[in-house]
Amino acid sequence: MNQMIYPTHTWFRQFITALVSIVALSLPGVVTADTLVAWDFSSLDYTALADNSPLSNPILSPSAATTSPGVTVSDLTSQGLLSSVGNLIAGEGNFKNWDVGGDGINDNYLEYTIEAAGPDKISLDELQVTVWRNGGGAPNGYAFDVSVDGGDYAPFGTVLTDDLAGDKIFDTFTFNDNISDAATLGIRFTPRNAGAGSTGNLHIIGLAAMGTLVPEPSSLLLLLMGLLPLHFLRR
Repeated sequence: MNQMIYPTHTWFRQFITALVSIVALSLPGVVTADTLVAWDFSSLDYTALADNSPLSNPILSPSAATTSPGVTVSDLTSQGLLSSVGNLIAGEGNFKNWDVGGDGINDNYLEYTIEAAGPDKISLDELQVTVWRNGGGAPNGYAFDVSVDGGDYAPFGTVLTDDLAGDKIFDTFTFNDNISDAATLGIRFTPRNAGAGSTGNLHIIGLAAMGTLVPEPSSLLLLLMGLLPLHFLRR
């Protein structure tokens, strides 16, 4: 049996991705933005820890995350973070030691990795954190850094400043950028001092990543071959 051979060049993948996006505008549900990963912190209970205790990894296992079909996620881990007893309750992360010395450069972080199944690729559009600052001593600059396919970490979006402290109200901060054609993404939540303190704690109940899982080109081409006649019939 003859096999169809599909180009594998980057330009071809980008062309097919753009084409399927056009078709998706008139055929809802073909390729749509989705929540790739959403972490649930409700199983955490640090109430027995002393203040400034190093945190054991993993912080959360993949079972605490909801993922889109075709996406897998690693453990959620901590690099250098410490526990805090300030307003601590079960069902949330209460972390400090993010920006050692308050120099505006992040030192420690929460981290996880997402991976597309098989040859499919990930397009990442949004990252979110749901958090409240315990007080003026906590860093007020929220940020994410992302690594694509094992490369260097780079900022995703801009640093968002949280001017509220001590209100015990969780707010969701959304970071927008665009990364496409990724097989794996390393994601770090990397707060830093943006004109506030550096020793205080942040309460966190959610982390999430939004985007699209894009089928590999041969699958997309077969999909389009089947969908384009329907597309034109509907016009």
